[in-house]
Amino acid sequence: MAFSQDESTYKEQARRIPRPSHNFVPEYQMSGVPYVKKITLADVTKVTFDHVTRWVIVKNPAGNNLVKLGFNAAGVAANNFYLLEGDLNQTAEDGSQAADFTRLSSETPRLEIKCKELYLSGTNGQLVYVIAGLTNVMAEDFPDQTSANGFTGVE
Repeated sequence: MAFSQDESTYKEQARRIPRPSHNFVPEYQMSGVPYVKKITLADVTKVTFDHVTRWVIVKNPAGNNLVKLGFNAAGVAANNFYLLEGDLNQTAEDGSQAADFTRLSSETPRLEIKCKELYLSGTNGQLVYVIAGLTNVMAEDFPDQTSANGFTGVE
C-alpha cells in the first residue's frame, strides 16, 4: 500500500522523515545554496541567515576602514572578533616604493563555519559584502551562539 497524504495538511511533527538538524553531516558535504548581500554598516550590524551556513566570506572593499566580524553582539563589543583589514599597498604602479601606505580591499578566507547570524562593526555607512553557502538546515533549529549554550570564544 502506497503512502498518500494531502501535502496541504503536512505538519512538521507528523512527518515521516524529519527535517535535517545542524548535526546532519551530509548537509555540510554538498554544495551550499548561494547567498550574497551588500550591507551598509551601522554601529553593530546583525546579518541573519534563514538557514544555517556551510561557509562564509566577508569582503571589505574599502580596505582603509577596519571591520570587526563576530558571532554575537557581546563578542564584537569585547575582544572576541575577527578583524578584517586591508593589505598595505606599499608599491606604486611604476614598481617604486609608494609614498602613502593605503589599504587595499580585503576579504576573509572561506570560513567553514556553521552559524545563523553574523555581527559586523565598522565605520557607519561603510559597505561590506557577505557571501555564504547555506545548508537546508533551518536557522530556527540551530542554537544561539552564546557561552550559555556551550559556545566558547564568542563573547
